[in-house]
Amino acid sequence: YQSQILVLILNFFCMPTESEIEKIAYRNRAGSMTDIQIIDAMQFVTFLPASFDKRFFKGVSSRVAEGKELSEKQRAYLIEIFAKYRRQIKIDLRPPTLFD
Repeated sequence: YQSQILVLILNFFCMPTESEIEKIAYRNRAGSMTDIQIIDAMQFVTFLPASFDKRFFKGVSSRVAEGKELSEKQRAYLIEIFAKYRRQIKIDLRPPTLFD
């Protein structure tokens, strides 16, 4: 269920191809690569002062930086705050053109 939600969120932002969806599903099983991508995308999000989301994000990002895996509950909440702060995440949604 968690991997389906993650694929839907990443599909909304990035519009991956069919082979990329398979890679995303594999990475979600492995965990670390998808977690790193979400954490990188959320680096410049402004959290409320002293909020649980801010403490959780700092803890999770330091845990991933150390190379540790996240639990299913941590990954689920990371996806939840990714969806919560999605409007602050700066991702280029324009499809690539021939003239770029």
